[in-house]
Amino acid sequence: MLKKTKLWIDMAKLYSREKHSKLFCPECKVGVIKIVDVYFDNNKKIDRYFTCDNCGKYNVLTMDNNVMDSDSSDMQKGQ
Repeated sequence: MLKKTKLWIDMAKLYSREKHSKLFCPECKVGVIKIVDVYFDNNKKIDRYFTCDNCGKYNVLTMDNNVMDSDSSDMQKGQ
């Protein structure tokens, strides 16, 4: 696995444990990661976009939407 890929995966894992933490970009180390969830397939799946507000680098995690919690419904609305 590439080192950069592992850094993005580690950051996504951190977000899953600590949703309200400030996440810094694993590439530039300066920017803050913005997270947007995009639901598709009748809300059965989610593309979670992690985007750096400084360098613009991003990554997308596709996953099943097993539980719709209040955090993810807020993100879907862009809040």
